[in-house]
Amino acid sequence: MMAKKKSKKAIQPVKQFNIPEDEALRLEVKVDSFNSQHKNSLGYGIDLDMLKEVYSRGTNSLVNTPEWRVNNFILLVRSGKIKSDYNTDDYDMLPNGHPNR
Repeated sequence: MMAKKKSKKAIQPVKQFNIPEDEALRLEVKVDSFNSQHKNSLGYGIDLDMLKEVYSRGTNSLVNTPEWRVNNFILLVRSGKIKSDYNTDDYDMLPNGHPNR
């Protein structure tokens, strides 16, 4: 019997990011760090708007924090794995060329 593949439901993007300035700066550092370490080897990177969107989605979550959600998304982009099923709805934010997109 074949295992059912989880559906990748598309979530409507948040139109306006209400992110504190200090968090936005941390997200910029995460983008720069990820891209400098992994972009060449993976063939794709992340941008600030991706992380802002994931962070914004995390502010509405009752299950985890926005920071946890961003870190889990970065792990997903880098390795293709996630720590839990809570963030499968962020698959639509994966960069073009990612194997899970």
